[in-house]
Amino acid sequence: MKNKWLHVLVVLIVLWAGVTFYFYIQHKYVVQEYDLSQTVKVGETRVIFKQVCFTNYSNKIRPAAEQYNLPWYFKAASRLPAKMQLPLIKVVSFYRHPYQVNPDGTLKVKGMVISSQPYGENEGPLDKSIDIDISDGEDRYTITGRQQEWGSNVCMFSLFGDEVPDAVAEVTAVVTDKETGEKKSLLIKPNWETKVYHNSWRPEFPFSPEETIRQFIMILSDKGVDQNKLQPFVLSTVGSSFPWDNLQHSYWQQGYRNEMAYLGSYKGFQDVYSDKLMFLAGSDNTVATQEFYLVEKDNVWKLVDVSKIGKI
Repeated sequence: MKNKWLHVLVVLIVLWAGVTFYFYIQHKYVVQEYDLSQTVKVGETRVIFKQVCFTNYSNKIRPAAEQYNLPWYFKAASRLPAKMQLPLIKVVSFYRHPYQVNPDGTLKVKGMVISSQPYGENEGPLDKSIDIDISDGEDRYTITGRQQEWGSNVCMFSLFGDEVPDAVAEVTAVVTDKETGEKKSLLIKPNWETKVYHNSWRPEFPFSPEETIRQFIMILSDKGVDQNKLQPFVLSTVGSSFPWDNLQHSYWQQGYRNEMAYLGSYKGFQDVYSDKLMFLAGSDNTVATQEFYLVEKDNVWKLVDVSKIGKI
């Protein structure tokens, strides 16, 4: 009898492992990516094209009748103690089919815009100063959406077109200055690289200096000022003089908002960007600020300086 139950247990474990592996595979999605760094300048505005992406994977769309209703497992989790709610949602979400593969895909062209003047509130460059048109030479798709995230005078943009039949061989970007009408174009011929992700979170703008700062702060909030772990984020030529002591404060566990800016020259470095952190108490009460300064080295952002903490 004991051997029988052991056999049943082994079978159940094998079945569970097989089902788990199956759903693990279902959580993968494939993206064609091409990284570049090409600049187009119109007037006083610089547009730096950084990435082209194509994928025919998308999140599964819930039926229209269910769009405004929470899934059943959210309702079930709400009846559990708070500590058990998120684990249940994660487990049930894992054993589901999160993605669908479409006959056509989505093409995205991403980059950065640097303006000579600061942007106004709720006013990015694609609203104010420039237009960017994307085509593949055969007009097989149209731009259906865009995303902007901007700071003082720097903007991250993503332009995307749906119903693209495949990863195109070339993309033409035309940048137009809205004030003068000046136009300049850039021909991009992607050398596609296939990337496979397993339900991992991917930032929309992985090339942004803010993404480097986010990773830097994750280490600080978890490990403190551990120079061995933080050193890879610092430019090697300033490693010995980097002001590590400025990172010794108690705000890393607090929420923050940030604002990025393009500075140009700073302490002998060129093409320097700053990322100003505003540490918050509550939802929007700033209690301290600190600025990080970065340069791009071989397509990787490196810190060259950090200010002292400024308490408010």
